[in-house]
Amino acid sequence: MKAIINADDFGLSKSVNDAIRICFDKGYVNRTTVMTNMPAFDECYQIASTNGFLDKVGIHLVLDEGVPLTETIKRNPHFCKDGRFIKAWYAKPMRKFFICKNDRNCLEAEIEAQIKKFKDTGFTSKHIDSHHFVHTSSPIVVDIVCRIAKKYGFTSMRTIATADGENFIKRILKGFIKNKIETNFITTANFAPYKKYPLDIDDIEYMAHPDIINGDVVDVLSRKTNESRGFIQIY
Repeated sequence: MKAIINADDFGLSKSVNDAIRICFDKGYVNRTTVMTNMPAFDECYQIASTNGFLDKVGIHLVLDEGVPLTETIKRNPHFCKDGRFIKAWYAKPMRKFFICKNDRNCLEAEIEAQIKKFKDTGFTSKHIDSHHFVHTSSPIVVDIVCRIAKKYGFTSMRTIATADGENFIKRILKGFIKNKIETNFITTANFAPYKKYPLDIDDIEYMAHPDIINGDVVDVLSRKTNESRGFIQIY
C-alpha cells in the first residue's frame, strides 16, 4: 500500500484552498479532507471537481474551532463561547471519561449536520478524520463518531497517533481508541506528520497542512508562528 499524503483543512481559507489545489497538481498530496463549517468551504466542491480530485475529498470533522452548524451546541457553554467552539474543550481529564446525555446529544447533532452538509454538497468519499484529532480525543467521542460515521456509510477513518514515552493510562486509552477504529473502518497501520516524511514504513498516512506563505506553497507546522517547510514531489 503506497503512502497516503493527506492535506488537512480544505475549506479553512482561500489561501489554503489554493495551496491544496496546487499540491494536487504538483503531486505533493493524494488526498484531502474538508471542513464544512469554515469560511472557504463553499468553493471547495468546484475546486475539487474542476481540478480532478473530487473523489479524493473526505470530511474533516471540526468540533473545536470556528462556528458550529447547529444552534444547540452553539448555546452549550461546555463546547462554545460567544457562538464559537472552545479550543480543546475535550482536554479536561473529566471529559475523557464522562460526557452527560445532553452534551452527547449536542455532539451527535453537530457531527450529523457536518456530514449531511458534506454529502448534500456532492462529495462522495467515504473517508473521515477530524481537526486536532478530536475524533480520537476520548473513548466516548470516538464511540459517537464511529457510530454516526457507520450510519452514513463511511468506510475509512484516520487512526490515532501514538508516541514513545507515553504513560500507562494514556497507552491504555489510545489502545482502546485505536482498536475501535481498526475493527470498524479501513485505516492505515501508521500515522505521522508530513515533516517526518519519508519514514521507512509501509501502510502509513502523512498529515500535511498546505498554505501559501510569502508566495510559496508550504506545509504549515504551526499556524501561531507560521513555522513551515517545503513539499517534496512524491507522485
